[in-house]
Amino acid sequence: MARLSISEYIGQATNNAAEWRAYLRALKEAKALGAHEAVIFTDSELLARQIEGRYKVRDPVLRQFFTQAKSLAGYFLSVKLTHITREHNKKADALARRSVEGKEKPPPREVSQGGGIDCSGQPETL
Repeated sequence: MARLSISEYIGQATNNAAEWRAYLRALKEAKALGAHEAVIFTDSELLARQIEGRYKVRDPVLRQFFTQAKSLAGYFLSVKLTHITREHNKKADALARRSVEGKEKPPPREVSQGGGIDCSGQPETL
């Protein structure tokens, strides 16, 4: 599998909207790579619980993201979203800071072999 890390300035958005956009971007990138399955990590408990169906998606903007995510998930044999603690998501935090501080065109995508689609960061071992 390919592992992909992306840093992109998205303008002003709530934390929840930014997490949903990252999830959608991960699914789109996995689809573009021709993946049959996607493994995505997030430190957003809200996103993880909404995808699992444990929390309702009440916000109209997040509901649109939810609908898009369900549609994109249909392209894969499986999609696994794993909730991780913030302490294990330092790579994603660094990518987010880089995009906000730079507010410029993102650098080219970094693609390497091994792992899974990694737009929200891969869990780091301590």
